[in-house]
Amino acid sequence: MVRFIGNPALAENDAFFTPWKKKFCQWITEGKVPYLMVHTADNTEAPELANHFYKLISEELATDEKPLPEIATLNPDRHGDQLSLL
Repeated sequence: MVRFIGNPALAENDAFFTPWKKKFCQWITEGKVPYLMVHTADNTEAPELANHFYKLISEELATDEKPLPEIATLNPDRHGDQLSLL
């Protein structure tokens, strides 16, 4: 599991994603199931950033025999209070 705290200027994150993209592709090729938790300062851009990273690794693995499946659409416009753990 990797926790990535991204820059709210989304284009600035690609340089930081590069080594993680390589590592995630390696892990997936080895049959592992890595998890990435993406955060930004107020998490407003986090869904978009997570989708962007998934697209990067999907493109990298597109020539593989077993490409990544499509992911569900994340709903960044959903507002409301955080759910309680109780």
